[in-house]
Amino acid sequence: MPRNFLRIEKNLTHSYLYLHGMEWKEKSHEQKIIQQCLIPGTLPFRLIQEETETIFQYNFYPYEKIVDYFAEKPMNLKHIIALFESIHSTLLQMEEYLLSPEILGLKKEEIFFDAENNRFLFPLIPSASGNPDEEIKDLIDFIFDNIDEKDEQAILSAYLLHQKKKTETLQIKSILQLLYSQKDKASNTKEKRFNNLEKNFFGNAIEEISLNKSFENKSFENKSLKNPLPFQELDLSDYKYADYMKNIDGNATASTPDNSEFMSLSQPVEGECNIETEKGKEKEEEKKNKLLFGLKNLFKNKEKEDKLRSIDNIRYESKEQKQVKKKNSTKKELRKVLLGLILMIAFPILLYLWKGSSILHDYLPFLILIETAIFLYASLDFLALFISSKGTRTTKPS
Repeated sequence: MPRNFLRIEKNLTHSYLYLHGMEWKEKSHEQKIIQQCLIPGTLPFRLIQEETETIFQYNFYPYEKIVDYFAEKPMNLKHIIALFESIHSTLLQMEEYLLSPEILGLKKEEIFFDAENNRFLFPLIPSASGNPDEEIKDLIDFIFDNIDEKDEQAILSAYLLHQKKKTETLQIKSILQLLYSQKDKASNTKEKRFNNLEKNFFGNAIEEISLNKSFENKSFENKSLKNPLPFQELDLSDYKYADYMKNIDGNATASTPDNSEFMSLSQPVEGECNIETEKGKEKEEEKKNKLLFGLKNLFKNKEKEDKLRSIDNIRYESKEQKQVKKKNSTKKELRKVLLGLILMIAFPILLYLWKGSSILHDYLPFLILIETAIFLYASLDFLALFISSKGTRTTKPS
């Protein structure tokens, strides 16, 4: 069967590409490397040999065929650059393994797209004798047919690639240079547009601010012209200081005598009233100060009493706690004494029952030492506590 007879099988767990009617040479260097190694940028390979034919199996899960993917989503400049970058990196990896570029599957039906990482993957077809130049030209036609019409740089790059395939022998490096130049142009145009937008925005804002200021200044000037302040010019050339003083003296003498007498009579009365009011205010202030002083003393005395009571309560509580601790400690010491007495009685009895009276007589000094040690252990702590507990009994303050 020819090479272009391929079959796709998809399930929930895997996706396979099958190439039927292929040739397999076990002694071939290329076929050994393809079977044993997974080269970066290529699909995992598996050989299936049947009685009638040889099948090559490629696992392309979870990727998609470019024919299916770009039928729904058109190709932009990033996709085109990623396609030729993937071809270039895969060819470099194949050179390290001494593999021929003819075995790289570059037909559009055999290429798969990794949308998550924006890269393309290819199958390695053993014993293939294709023409990579023709396959790349077919890829350029596929790009031209599935280009994104909204991306101007992608349209221009697809057109330039379409022209390039007619005139020159195709090289991946020259194609990438062309695409990178278009990418730089796109970035430059975006920057220029952004700068122009900034200039237009800020320029319009500055013009509006300047217009508003000029309008405010003009309106203020118009108001000042419409409502001028009253102003009269005085001719002071013939006016002298002596005349000014005469006018002042004349106005002072023009006052009536009744008013002057009234003012002279009212002055001492007002002074007497002021003295009486001041004395009343001083008396009220003295009363207020006395009351405040008495209140302050009361508060101070209450605070002192509260502090003394709190201190007495704390002392009484601490004494009660000490008494409780002493009672507990005396109980513990009494338990020790009782335990010591029980041991003093039980130890010789057990020895007599176990070994007899002869052993008891022989070890009598040791028994006396053990008994005294038990007695001292049980009684010394109790005696010290009993001596320290003698003292006056404390009573709670009223």
